[in-house]
Amino acid sequence: MGFYNISLDILQDRFEQTLLGLQTGLRQASFSFCDFFVSALMEIRQKSSRVNLARNFDMRIGTNVSGMVLEKQQVTLQTYLPWTVDPRLDWIKVPCTNSTDFTSIASFLYDISKREYWRRNTVLAELAITTAIQCIQETLKQNSSSRTNENVQNRILKRKLILFYMHVYSISRLNFFMHPLINHMDEIEELCTEFPEIAEIIYSMCIYTRQPAKAKEYSKKIDAYVFGRNHIPETRTPKD
Repeated sequence: MGFYNISLDILQDRFEQTLLGLQTGLRQASFSFCDFFVSALMEIRQKSSRVNLARNFDMRIGTNVSGMVLEKQQVTLQTYLPWTVDPRLDWIKVPCTNSTDFTSIASFLYDISKREYWRRNTVLAELAITTAIQCIQETLKQNSSSRTNENVQNRILKRKLILFYMHVYSISRLNFFMHPLINHMDEIEELCTEFPEIAEIIYSMCIYTRQPAKAKEYSKKIDAYVFGRNHIPETRTPKD
């Protein structure tokens, strides 16, 4: 799940155990932790794991092993975004077809997040989807200054945001944590004013994040949306 520091600790322990089995001369002359680490690093198939593990190694040891892993002079995600991208994500190479605007970058990051989710790498899955959300939010801000097809375009973007937030929910459930979902609940609730049909999923999110009062509120909104505002809502009992 992206436990890079733990993986590095395991490699260091393995290296120290290996040293105990070497003769003193060999130990001093030709065997270093850096050599051991690089040989192990090259056995890792997934590039994201190689990059992030190498960067953690560089920070701990003071080397530049990550320079061996990263392609030189490649156009990365950081190139296209005006804000500082998390270093665990900024190295990703963005295809030309996905770099035309923030929306296309967001779709690209969403695909990365889904891929890492199925690999159970929740660290990169969360980083990718939260950056994708930021791209859409930035586009909405830009659209607010232009009235050309603003309502239609913004509704499309907000529907995409709903999809992204549902993915955030899935990532939280994968780890059995409230984070990162709890950090986005206000934004999700704001969307419900324009898209009342998502009240049911928000109800489920409120149960998951242990907000019984909010869950009760959205239970009523579900009934109002399905049966009409004059309907007397049935009582839902939040489940643990």
